[in-house]
Amino acid sequence: LVISSDGILNQLPIEILMLNQQLLFEQFKIKHAQTLTFYKLLKEKNAKAKSDYKNNLFAVGGAVYNGKSLASTRNQFPILKNYEWASLPGTLSEINAATEFYDKKNTYMLVGYDANEQNFMKLNEENILENYETLLFSTHAYIDLTNNLNSSIVLSQNNTTEQFDGYLNYGELINLKLNSKLIILSSCESSLGAEISGEGSVGLPYALFIAGNKSTMATLWPVDDIGTSLFIKNFFKYYQLEKLDIVDSLRQTKQDFIKGKFGAEYTQPLFWSSFQYFGM
Repeated sequence: LVISSDGILNQLPIEILMLNQQLLFEQFKIKHAQTLTFYKLLKEKNAKAKSDYKNNLFAVGGAVYNGKSLASTRNQFPILKNYEWASLPGTLSEINAATEFYDKKNTYMLVGYDANEQNFMKLNEENILENYETLLFSTHAYIDLTNNLNSSIVLSQNNTTEQFDGYLNYGELINLKLNSKLIILSSCESSLGAEISGEGSVGLPYALFIAGNKSTMATLWPVDDIGTSLFIKNFFKYYQLEKLDIVDSLRQTKQDFIKGKFGAEYTQPLFWSSFQYFGM
């Protein structure tokens, strides 16, 4: 079942609506697309996709924020200049848990102070990123629902310069050298974006598609640090260890939350229904 929402519906977890006394995502393999035209382009890209990757997982997490942002020094993004970003201790355990399911020689982690824009863009220029099948960003995200150019993945706020301000903004994401099968934006509201007439919500997943990525997992609202860490670890258990496909891994993880595997508190949809899948 392919869902292409419009307007405010882009901010709703439609897949948890009930049909015949059962949640939609429990009955169908649900995929999201900004528009059916976008889905057609995605289908064409996947038909040409490579299946042999040199490396498995590239993970970014445990970024250093320390309160007030030192960025942005770029004049075109003054809105970000005085933002404060709280530490996310769960992101470090999240990427550590994800890498447990992979051969260490085929994984790469940018952690702590090293998880800054300068290091990331250096790896991109050296064509390192395009060799990875899966990229995981366990970070903050800034989403501007009026101007996509401001939307960004927020990296460590150390070593900021005029060129590297700590934000991977929309324009920079579009120009990355990617060939990935899946990118996970384990950040707040990372599936959202400004509405463009005829194109739907064109946010970070769309920018990553333009850059060469095939599919994206992203969120609808601000997500809980600990709950999201549990969610991502469980997802990779199904995806990498049990070899389920992306949609089924996502579905099984949500069902584990519903069943109370992680405690009664986390059975609430707030903790498990935020993640959406954009792809084939």
